[in-house]
Amino acid sequence: DWNRGLLLSTKVFDKDSNLKKEDVYTYDNYYPNNQTGPSKVYGIKYARFWPESDSEWMYRVLKYEVLTDVAKVLTQKREIFYNPAGAITSTTDYEYNSPRHSFITKETMQKSNGEQYSTTFRYPSEVGEIFYDWQTNFSTLPPDTGLFSLIHRNMLETPVEVSNYVGASNKLTQSTLLEYEF
Repeated sequence: DWNRGLLLSTKVFDKDSNLKKEDVYTYDNYYPNNQTGPSKVYGIKYARFWPESDSEWMYRVLKYEVLTDVAKVLTQKREIFYNPAGAITSTTDYEYNSPRHSFITKETMQKSNGEQYSTTFRYPSEVGEIFYDWQTNFSTLPPDTGLFSLIHRNMLETPVEVSNYVGASNKLTQSTLLEYEF
């Protein structure tokens, strides 16, 4: 189920059982389109049973809710490296800022020495929205383009643009436009 079974931490030990590395994961609920909570769908479960003290069938009806439009997403990964001099920590924060999908749009790493690195990701559904009408499901992209093929093959989690930044001022160091050919 979407709310359980997520990895919370990992630990790596050496042969003498000394802790060498620890990863700690933090998750949060993601709601699309800037919603503040999930949509709920209600169901009814009913059961018929024969009670011991009575001679007639009894019925039990229960109402339950199913949450929709919600996903548990990774929001932070903290890596801790242990050595005799102390611990070195790096923290990576993940952002999901697109109304079109629940994929990572920005990843920011803060190292223990204060250095900060960021990476932004753009996906076919974001780049393709210039050419794609999401209401009518009609694309004005030429069918021979790689972006058209990605969207129509449902390869929406494949990044098409990756940009790297350094420092708190987010100085662009590299941007890569990925091309796919089918």
